[in-house]
Amino acid sequence: MNEAERVLADQVFMERLWEDIDVRKPGDPPTNLSALYRDLGVVGKSFEVKRAAVEEWLKDNEPIGLLALQVKRDNFGVT
Repeated sequence: MNEAERVLADQVFMERLWEDIDVRKPGDPPTNLSALYRDLGVVGKSFEVKRAAVEEWLKDNEPIGLLALQVKRDNFGVT
């Protein structure tokens, strides 16, 4: 594994680690895509269903934390 692959692997590992940890208080906004998917009830649904749900959520909400980076990275209607 070269240095670039190691850095990417570390980044993916850390992102997945934090996505799996849901330490929010009830009523707190989601801070990553996994939490948002849980809130929207689309866990296990197709990407198209998830995309539609996230884009609808973004109409009335401002993403924070890692979620802001993820929706921009995954091009969920954020520029």
